[in-house]
Amino acid sequence: MKVNSTRVMAVPASKLWQGVTSEGHLALAHPYVDQHLHGGPMGLGEKDRIVYLNGLTFERQFTAWEEGLGYDLRIGRPNGKSRSLVEWRINSIDSHQSSLSITVHPDLLRRWPSWLRWVAFRIRVKPQLESYLDAVTGGIAYWLETGAPVRRSDHPNHPWFGDVKNQGQTGTASGFVEQ
Repeated sequence: MKVNSTRVMAVPASKLWQGVTSEGHLALAHPYVDQHLHGGPMGLGEKDRIVYLNGLTFERQFTAWEEGLGYDLRIGRPNGKSRSLVEWRINSIDSHQSSLSITVHPDLLRRWPSWLRWVAFRIRVKPQLESYLDAVTGGIAYWLETGAPVRRSDHPNHPWFGDVKNQGQTGTASGFVEQ
């Protein structure tokens, strides 16, 4: 089971790569991230943390890295057992356009019976993840095309990660802090 969002952006692939690997980029480009915490350059084996608008904290660990093309990561709660696989891929369309594809392979239902997992995925997980990923790729496109941080108010509140009282604000990027 997987969910994908692909967005064409009016930026060259090199600018897209630079953006999605820059320090604190998720706090500037992701409509549901308040803080993007890490202590240095992103790369294979590195970890960072994201704090969503509702306070939920996830840790990401980079498991594959293809310079200029994309990366894979595992994401989940810092002490949680569930780690979803997320694939970020960049495709160059021409010298002025590229696309970003984000694919999530959710791990949260793996302990459920297969028939129930399928039903829950189709009815609840997939629609919510599609909405979430479309907002993420849209936020990244907005940030890279305009140079301005994403406006939270331009995206609907998300039941898993959003927080109505923070709509309209932008996030903050800061150094990695161990908690």
